Amino acid sequence: MLISGSIFIVSFLALYITLSLRVVSVRRGTVSVSADGRLFNNIFSVVDVVAFYIVMGLKRGVHHTYLFLLVISHNIISLVKYIVLKVEGRFIKMIDSVRGKGVTHKKGSASLFLREIKKHQDSLKSN
Repeated sequence: MLISGSIFIVSFLALYITLSLRVVSVRRGTVSVSADGRLFNNIFSVVDVVAFYIVMGLKRGVHHTYLFLLVISHNIISLVKYIVLKVEGRFIKMIDSVRGKGVTHKKGSASLFLREIKKHQDSLKSN
């Protein structure tokens, strides 16, 4: 399976390179494409047109595939960053709760420092 796949890729690349060179030579004008009615020239003109469209189609396909993969990789990186930040936040909350730094800033309640001052003040009054 691996050998047949690699043979397919090599043959596909050889065909692409051959067709690309043919398109480049036709564009430069080094190969004359004439339409004087002979079957041989008509076949080569059809081959040139087909080669041009195959090469341009492959270029466009590779370009769109590259952009698609770029967008997908950006989305995957953003998702991984989001997950890492969420896990980091949960880990920080867990470490704070282990160290005794719980949430003391609830709406309507005094802070831990003010509670300690009140206890200290009450202990001084009782003595």
